[in-house]
Amino acid sequence: MLRLSNLKTNIHTNTEALLQLTAKKLRVPPNELTHFKIAKKSIDSRDRNNIRAVYSVDFTIAQTRLRARILRDRNVSEVTDREYCIPASRASTAVSASARPVIVGAGPAGLFAANVLAMAGLAPVVLERGQTVAQRSQDVEDFLGQRILHNESNVKSGVGRAGNFSDGKLPTDIRGERIGVVLHTGEE
Repeated sequence: MLRLSNLKTNIHTNTEALLQLTAKKLRVPPNELTHFKIAKKSIDSRDRNNIRAVYSVDFTIAQTRLRARILRDRNVSEVTDREYCIPASRASTAVSASARPVIVGAGPAGLFAANVLAMAGLAPVVLERGQTVAQRSQDVEDFLGQRILHNESNVKSGVGRAGNFSDGKLPTDIRGERIGVVLHTGEE
């Protein structure tokens, strides 16, 4: 499988238009690109007047001569299509209540962890002490506007610490084999 990276286009481009754009960039007929899929999409919003989507797309191409020419493009690389499967639990199926995994925090990471553990056959317990997002938003407004501090509900204790009030700079392993599971969970 081949991957074309750094493909910049309009943020509203659909998959068919993206296939056409990829074929044009690679100078091949669109019907030569098979198993076409979006591997990654990010948004470049550094220029407010020109917000763009930046894609990486995966595809296969049958013709050897076209493949060799395409691989000379610095934005094209060979990739291995790996699908990560969540391993089944090694714990016995009769897990006692005291042996159940405990997840602290019902933010995006906590809820995803609970989902993965449940898919692995375990019965996780999720603990959340915070207010709802709506209430925390109100508490933050109280602080910013009137300087009223709610000790247990403020910007610092936003949803999951890295959820609702995050600046968005969370570390990810974007090239890791598990990223596909994270990106596509819930699509079914």
